Amino acid sequence: MSPNKKEKTTLLENTILYTEINKRNLRLLITAIISLLIGLGILIPSLLDRSIFFIIIAWILILFSIYPFVLVYIRNENIYNHPDMKKFLKWKNYEDYIIIMDEELKNSKKTEFSNVFFTNSFFFMPSIYSYNWIHFSEICWAYNHITQHYTNFIPSGKTYEVRIHLDNGSTIIIKTNKDEDILPNLIKLAPFAYYGYSDDLKYSWNKNTIEFIKTVKYRMQQLLKKHKK
Repeated sequence: MSPNKKEKTTLLENTILYTEINKRNLRLLITAIISLLIGLGILIPSLLDRSIFFIIIAWILILFSIYPFVLVYIRNENIYNHPDMKKFLKWKNYEDYIIIMDEELKNSKKTEFSNVFFTNSFFFMPSIYSYNWIHFSEICWAYNHITQHYTNFIPSGKTYEVRIHLDNGSTIIIKTNKDEDILPNLIKLAPFAYYGYSDDLKYSWNKNTIEFIKTVKYRMQQLLKKHKK
């Protein structure tokens, strides 16, 4: 069950994450309004001219604006409806994680790359509409992936990315460049996870993801016990 909004608002209002989420909700709302206004601006004269093509385009823009309006409404009703906040609910002591994140964002020295940055416990991937983040305990396997592109069978460039497999079975892909390697920072963040690509790791992840994740969790617990001694 989601936490009561009134009970949690005081805790959240002064956090950086709360501020960043509200910024992105505002951007989403502005996008919806712009889409709606453009759609109406096209629709009205198109109805007079009976231009079917532009009428269709106008209705597409108008309908497109409805979804962001709904999202903003749902997220404003309860901030835990926002995916960047809802992730905390996987932990029983989620309030502690929120406070830790806020303290690290305020006080920790960040390790920044072009599109992402690290603190002591978290990995952030901010975008226009999302402040997506990963806690170190979610990381199971990560590796660099290079894709060679061809045009008329002639090499035309490469795409560099990092693929991160998480404990919910999902995969996050981070675009990088050839001069950036974020794996050392991921290793520092989550030394218990697996790093680098191999056919054996790919087979294990695809064949039995649950067992793969259990193994990583066991490695994490052993490492945490070792550090406590």
